[in-house]
Amino acid sequence: MTESTRSGHQPYTQLQYFFWLFSGAEISILKDCPTDYNRQAGVGFTIFMTTVFAMLAGGYAGWYFSQSPFVTIVFAMVWGLLIFSIDRTLVITLKKDPDNPKQNFWFQFGGRAVLGGLIAFVISIPLELLIFRDKIEEQKMIDKEATVLEYRSLMRSSKGIDTDQGLGTQATDAANKARENAGDCGTDPEYSNLENQRKALFSDWRAKGIRKDEVVRKYRALFNSGQPNTAAAYRGSAAYQGAIGNFNKINTEYQDVIARQNARCAAYIAEQKKIEIEQQTSAAELTKKIIEKSKIADQMANTLDSLQKESFIRDYIALENAAKLKVTYVADSIQTKGPPAEKIYIKKTKYANEGMLFFLWLLRLLFFTIEILPTLAKIATPAGAYDTAIKKREEDYALELDEKTTDYLAKQKEIRDKVHEHELLLLKDKSKVERTLQKDILGKAAEAQNAVALRAIEAFKERHLA
Repeated sequence: MTESTRSGHQPYTQLQYFFWLFSGAEISILKDCPTDYNRQAGVGFTIFMTTVFAMLAGGYAGWYFSQSPFVTIVFAMVWGLLIFSIDRTLVITLKKDPDNPKQNFWFQFGGRAVLGGLIAFVISIPLELLIFRDKIEEQKMIDKEATVLEYRSLMRSSKGIDTDQGLGTQATDAANKARENAGDCGTDPEYSNLENQRKALFSDWRAKGIRKDEVVRKYRALFNSGQPNTAAAYRGSAAYQGAIGNFNKINTEYQDVIARQNARCAAYIAEQKKIEIEQQTSAAELTKKIIEKSKIADQMANTLDSLQKESFIRDYIALENAAKLKVTYVADSIQTKGPPAEKIYIKKTKYANEGMLFFLWLLRLLFFTIEILPTLAKIATPAGAYDTAIKKREEDYALELDEKTTDYLAKQKEIRDKVHEHELLLLKDKSKVERTLQKDILGKAAEAQNAVALRAIEAFKERHLA
């Protein structure tokens, strides 16, 4: 495991070398600083573990969205490499100055802590969804029931939308009655009968749902504990199949009653709306009521449809709702002296799932600690031999670069001087040649002029002195 050194370096293990690669250290320099072997290996190990957790989280998210092994592996690798590159960059860009031991801690730590917190939060989400799967399913059922009740309340409250105030007309008694009944399906005998059926089935449906969740949890526990054969046998057992079958049967019947109840409610509202339309004297108010009711019906249909679908974001919202769910309880009571004597109860609220909320934030803090630990360790620890060697090497590189720059500039100046000297010589030669040519031209011109003058004189003598 120990590597023999052939160049005078202190021995180190292959495991240390592996984690050095993750830490982003300059290994050629680090080999000369044995006192920093373990520190850099520790930084690399933390980055390695963060990368592993990121790959697991990315793999779970990829499987959740695609249910495809290929997509899961690719997304896990891409996500893990992304987190690895960010963590490695955070550590590499943090340099310690051995000559300045009192460096500003918060200036270097602040921005990296914020980024580390965001990364830790994103990495922890898939694991949270996996751990609290049962609570999420239970909360989604509660949210669905609350949404149905909310829209039923909106439907009931819509009966007062159309009024005849300011229109100058009076609605008939039949129209008023229709408006009252249009928003309250409870006045319909058939709807009330279906509501009674639903209430009668609810307790049995909830009990069998709880039983189904128990057998599913037991199966998952067996499977996750490394007992796939036992888990498969349990899944095929009569207890498991019976619980699943009983719940599916009662759930089908329960959902059928709800569907018929909603259909009857819609039909009853449509009947009352028809009566109201027949008796309505104000076209503007009638149009307003129809538009308002249509919006509510569309919102209810879209919301219920979305609640039926699996969604990564919806599961996270359900997880947050379950963690922040509050309940009211009687904390104390006060007896008044009267008369009349009264007992006043003091009510307070608390989180319904305090243990879940605590564990949820504990998990997030754990990931944050793992994420920020390399940066914190590098900032908090004093500058070591490696930091000194890095600074020395950078100074040497700077001096070498400065020398190379100086030599380069000197050579460039020498070249420019030689070029300038050559240009001056060429200019002198050119001037000398031009002067010589000019002198020759002037001499020849003078000779030519003398010859012409002599011929002119001879000609004059011949004409006038002969």
